[in-house]
Amino acid sequence: MNPRVTETSGRSEKLKIKKREESDEKMLVYEQEPRSYQDGGFFRFLLVTYSIYKRQLYRLWSNKLQVIMMLLMPLMWMVIIGQTFDEFLGTVSGSRGPLPGGLDYITYMTPGVLIMVTLFTGLFGGIALFYDKESGYLKNYLIAPIPRISILIGYSMGTVTRILIQVTLLLAVGIWIGAQIDLTIQTIVAIYLFTTLMTFFLMGLAITLAARAPNVEVFQAMVMPIAMPLQFLSPVLYPVDMMPDYLQWIAKINPLTFGIDGLRAILFGADFVTTPLIDTPLVTDNLALFNLIFLLLAATFFLVIGSRAYLKSLEG
Repeated sequence: MNPRVTETSGRSEKLKIKKREESDEKMLVYEQEPRSYQDGGFFRFLLVTYSIYKRQLYRLWSNKLQVIMMLLMPLMWMVIIGQTFDEFLGTVSGSRGPLPGGLDYITYMTPGVLIMVTLFTGLFGGIALFYDKESGYLKNYLIAPIPRISILIGYSMGTVTRILIQVTLLLAVGIWIGAQIDLTIQTIVAIYLFTTLMTFFLMGLAITLAARAPNVEVFQAMVMPIAMPLQFLSPVLYPVDMMPDYLQWIAKINPLTFGIDGLRAILFGADFVTTPLIDTPLVTDNLALFNLIFLLLAATFFLVIGSRAYLKSLEG
């Protein structure tokens, strides 16, 4: 036999053995490293969640183009549609235009755009789960003795951080182009609170869809027929009262309506919101609080349902 071939074959075999040993060492690390996680349930949960969340931040920081592209669509809505409609309608009033009160259109539209950005970023945030699943990265977590729910919460927190950055930038642009929003501690907290709860709700919905979709192409095909009705059957661009009666019923149970009207109730008052299904003084006088509770319940429900379905699909 040719000695060169024998030497090459020997080197190849040694390389395979070395790779196998390195792989075994990595598996051993995964089995031993979470030992600290086992010392305390809550501490383990926080540690793992933060680890996954930090990876999502790194992914966001290393892909700034993605953030810019996600900002372009709502910026186009705010600058092009907002300023065009504002120029067309002028300063509207209840008797002159389709919008309530004497509110200019850009000011009216801004809270809707802030909630709208959570719609697409939140729903498409589930794509990261597919990429990590297909690349095998999720296996690193699944073979370790860690709380499985911390995986999904870490992903969701990464999406929330991304959206809060976008909301902050869009709010600055809205005020720059003429939105009359009085920024106080109360209004700033309300904006971040409503957008955060809306993001958790949409991430729960995205995780639920991800559990049912076999691949990322099917997931994207499932998201669009849901996202578009949610957007246009809500008061993002126009009051719900302008819609046909049969569409108003759908719009009034739309989660985006609860988020947008909750913000508008705090920023502008009760005269600029959709008439709720339960039209009583108790609800209308505390509309922001009721909407906040609804979003909290909706987010909790979909996160629980989606997490169970998704984790079950990983085990299967």
